[in-house]
Order: sequence, then structure tokens, then C-alpha cells
Amino acid sequence: MAYYPFQASRSVFRGMAQDYILGGVLRGQRTTDIINSLRELGLSYHTQDMVHDIQWWRSSIESWNKMRYTNLSKILSERFYLPSRSVRQGIYQTVMDVSLTNRETGETVNRRITIVHQSVVNGEVVYDTQQRYTRAMLNDQINDILKQYIYKGFELTKSIPVEAYYNPDKL
Repeated sequence: MAYYPFQASRSVFRGMAQDYILGGVLRGQRTTDIINSLRELGLSYHTQDMVHDIQWWRSSIESWNKMRYTNLSKILSERFYLPSRSVRQGIYQTVMDVSLTNRETGETVNRRITIVHQSVVNGEVVYDTQQRYTRAMLNDQINDILKQYIYKGFELTKSIPVEAYYNPDKL
């Protein structure tokens, strides 16, 4: 029987490895190199499952790279949104790579911001059951987020959608 650190169940343990797999795929590592890295870190699980996860991340990134070319006035296609049961808040989420610039100091900051697709109806937050956001609407959401947090003096200079998920269990 395999030993899982911190008394983690197999599904939790597999979930812990996903960030490392994504990092390896983004760096262009081969499947065997990613698996070897997971083994060195003590995060390995069934080889067939690891290969499946690596292939899933590769196909996801290939699909997401096409989102970049969506015009600002166009709605991002539903086909870019991949199913993920790890989406806890909302149903649809879009992750954006953004560049922010402070006009006064000239400081530039790069961040990843996750946008939960939601609207306010009668004072209550309602999660959208369809993906209806254009890239311009996503930028408006980013600007709203910037006003609430530590980047109040910053303005959005560049935004690129890089990941998109939906939770099929919540539809």
C-alpha cells in the first residue's frame, strides 16, 4: 500500500501534484521528466493517471492559447472553458494575465487575476450559468477588482486570457 503524506487521500494527493504538472508542461518538459520530478518530490501516483493528467494539461493549454486572438468585442467561445470540479466559487472562471502600471511612479506589475462570472440581481450575487463575457467585459471586471484591492493607483495596460474553467456539477 502506498504511503500518502499528511494522511491525504488519493484524490487530494493527486490534486496536490497538479500545480507541479502544470508548471512542467508550461516549461515544455517531456512527460517522463515531469513524472520523474513528481517522484523526486514524493508526489507520484499511478503512472497511467499521471500521463492522463499531463496530456489533459497539454491539450488545455493548446486550447487556451487560441483565446488570445479573440477580439475585445467578441464573447469568448464556450469551447475554451474546460470542465473542472475544483471551481469552488461560481460556475465559470476566466484567469487573466494582466500588466498594471502606476501612472505616478511608472511602476509596472504583472499578475494573474481570476474572474468569477457573476452578476448582481436585486442586491444578491448570482453566478452566470452561461459564458457571456467579452474580453472587454473581462477587462471591466479586472478594473473593478483593482479598485477594491491594493492596486488602487494602478491601471490596466494589458490583459490576456490564459485559462478558462467551468464546474459541470453546478450547471
